[in-house]
Amino acid sequence: MKDIIILGHINRDVDSIVSGYLLEKILTKKGINAKFVIPDKKLDKDTLLICTKYGLYPNMFMRKIDLNNKDINYILVDHNKRNLKGRILAVIDHHPTNDTLDIKDYYNENVVSTAYFLARNNEEFLEPYDIKLAILASFIDTVSFNSNKGTIEDKKWIKDKCVQYGFNYT
Repeated sequence: MKDIIILGHINRDVDSIVSGYLLEKILTKKGINAKFVIPDKKLDKDTLLICTKYGLYPNMFMRKIDLNNKDINYILVDHNKRNLKGRILAVIDHHPTNDTLDIKDYYNENVVSTAYFLARNNEEFLEPYDIKLAILASFIDTVSFNSNKGTIEDKKWIKDKCVQYGFNYT
């Protein structure tokens, strides 16, 4: 199989960046050659500040790719639509939609964040630091759980992981 490019949504936020980072790590550990790419020339100042404060440096994923190349395979994280010439192999998202997508591997759950979805389902491939990033993305994406995103189970998993790894939940 050809290499896979992982793309977050345009105007990336913390969840989109963390999700791309996590998915690259998970797929690489499964023996799949996948690279998270941020094709933007610059990122939102606050997003960049938050990520770097927690030791994730989005600039290391920033590179130019030819979005018109029909030979590229993609996985979309934290969104489900993108104008690309290549083949979309999978979508992993948490934004509600009524759209029907003709993609075999389409995952869309009403959870607190895409990063949480990836961490919860692939914890054996991740380090405590990665879990912490998924929790961070969840807090930011839900404004500290003050939105209607997610479920009681999401919050319980996050609280349990904070206790397990000694992260500050408040």
